[in-house]
Amino acid sequence: MASSKLPIIILAAGESKRMGTAKQLLPWGNSTLIEYVCKTVLKLNPVEIFVVLGANYSKVKAVLDSYPVTILKNESWHLGLGTSISCGVQHIVNSKKKHDGFLMVLGDQPFVDVSHLERLIDAYKPNSKQIVATSYHKNKFGVPVVFDATYANSLISLVEDSGAKHLLKAHSKFVQTVVSDKRTVVDIDSEADYIAHYKNK
Repeated sequence: MASSKLPIIILAAGESKRMGTAKQLLPWGNSTLIEYVCKTVLKLNPVEIFVVLGANYSKVKAVLDSYPVTILKNESWHLGLGTSISCGVQHIVNSKKKHDGFLMVLGDQPFVDVSHLERLIDAYKPNSKQIVATSYHKNKFGVPVVFDATYANSLISLVEDSGAKHLLKAHSKFVQTVVSDKRTVVDIDSEADYIAHYKNK
């Protein structure tokens, strides 16, 4: 795997409206959904992992306290995904620690495996304004995604619920994609999603 200083930001601040309960705490494997995602990311042996929480902060933090991750609290979680991205990037920038960019992972995509994340990291070339995104079906692409540090200020400025999609479009000439299968990018958003995919995981 390519050597780069890429802190990883796991975005898990939502209140799970469609689920009706905190999906971060749903059983998955031998633990919870958020723990499963954290354990997957930890296999990369990254420089540092940040988990951005918001809704149900205390309950979710409690299950992560034993993991070697830094928990961040997004006080503006109710304004959408963009604020969680901003929260994570702002913290890293403020820390003054050396970083080439940021790898962003969603806390509700348990089928994203280590090999897919490694391919994203391997495709990334530091200091090149590059964005390495996951390719979905029908020419769409998105998270998990690597942003070069060049985009730090733009990421910090995010407030939209759609996250950083407009940045991918605005800087499309710098976007490289890594192909995934349909299952990799499945979001566990509703009870029906959970039942269907948990049974078949």
